[in-house]
Amino acid sequence: MTIGECEIVRRGEAQEGAQRLLYAPGVTSATTGTRSLCLTSAEMPAGVRSACHLHRGIESAGYVVSGKVGLWWGDRLERHALLEAGDYAYIPADLPHVVGNAGSELALIVVAHSSASDQDGIELLPELDRLLEEPVSA
Repeated sequence: MTIGECEIVRRGEAQEGAQRLLYAPGVTSATTGTRSLCLTSAEMPAGVRSACHLHRGIESAGYVVSGKVGLWWGDRLERHALLEAGDYAYIPADLPHVVGNAGSELALIVVAHSSASDQDGIELLPELDRLLEEPVSA
């Protein structure tokens, strides 16, 4: 019985997602035969922050490879954590959140979603973006 073949995805040019982060092609439905898994990486220059968003019906997880990353979450973005290299974060489906580079160096994160594309289920929440008008490191 043949199960399938492994697929190799070489790092290519990053594309900006709806949430204003630059994502490498990674393992998505656009690059492989995946149907329910997405694994990509995102680079964030110093001072960059994503748009506030949620992933409707989709769980997310992140791993900070390098740099310092601020994570805000909650109905009014009332919760905050500072993640450093080696830290992981789990974001439940439907939870408003924002990530941003809280350091002076480039931050690199690896991101996984329980969907085949990093852009599936995204709902932008511009009304919450206004809550974070202070600097990213706040």
